[in-house]
Amino acid sequence: MVGARRVLAIVTLFLACSAAAQEFDIFDLNDFIDPRDRGAVFRPEGWGVTNGGNPFGIIRAYTGGVADYQWRNLPTDTNVTFLHLTGSQYWSNKQVNVKLTSFGGPEGANLPRLRGTFQFGYYLTTEQPADEKGVRPPPVAVRYLVTYSIERNSTGDPARSDALQNVNHEFGLEADVQIALPQLTENGPRSVTGSFVFVRRSLGDGNTIDRLTYVHREKEVQLRTVNIATDIGVGGERDPDGWHWGAIRPMFLCTIPIPAMRSNINLTYAPTWVPRTGRRLHHEFALFLDATLFSKLLPRP
Repeated sequence: MVGARRVLAIVTLFLACSAAAQEFDIFDLNDFIDPRDRGAVFRPEGWGVTNGGNPFGIIRAYTGGVADYQWRNLPTDTNVTFLHLTGSQYWSNKQVNVKLTSFGGPEGANLPRLRGTFQFGYYLTTEQPADEKGVRPPPVAVRYLVTYSIERNSTGDPARSDALQNVNHEFGLEADVQIALPQLTENGPRSVTGSFVFVRRSLGDGNTIDRLTYVHREKEVQLRTVNIATDIGVGGERDPDGWHWGAIRPMFLCTIPIPAMRSNINLTYAPTWVPRTGRRLHHEFALFLDATLFSKLLPRP
């Protein structure tokens, strides 16, 4: 019975508190789970665990449409539909994700048609600063995430060799952290939550594009059963001509849980300012359903 209550609590965490999307796609919702929610116990120094807690597995499906889809930092000016399947396994202080994404759009559009992604995450804890009374809050969980993606682009890229024309590779590193700030108010030290993301994308012929982004995440706001999450990403991109800074991408996510169906309805808006593109401000909207197809909390080893 305890295991059933815990798996229900974790699935509810997914349904009600998915937070904002990750840096990679507007519909790829955050899958951060603090290992302590599964009963894990971290070592005092924060690295490794003395008790791994209950392993947890979940499979989810996302489907819907995106207007003015933003393919990484490249605006496509195209409306697309998508089917996104994710499988995640959590154990000890580790996480593995496998993701498959299929896109539908007009013929000739320069966008990926099929993408596969593998991710490995490692969790640890860090101490928080003491408050004005000298009381130190519990340590916060931090995650380091490694991502590798391979995708098929139906139109290819004229700058690439024929052998690699229809395949793109991408490698990413992400750190989900909480940063302590100097004492800005009389209420004591503050901290902010965000993600540092570095992505290297292969263009073939030895050419690459690098992206460096910081995504600041605000606390979620709950209005009755509706969750509203906000984040803002800032950063730059390096192509063969050098670094281009100043890209800004705020994102607003409204999530309406449907507990009886173990699913959510999501509405996301992400205006993107990309200085080096011809039309500098792009408006990306997404409306999609995400549903939990399978979830299981396994007994502790």
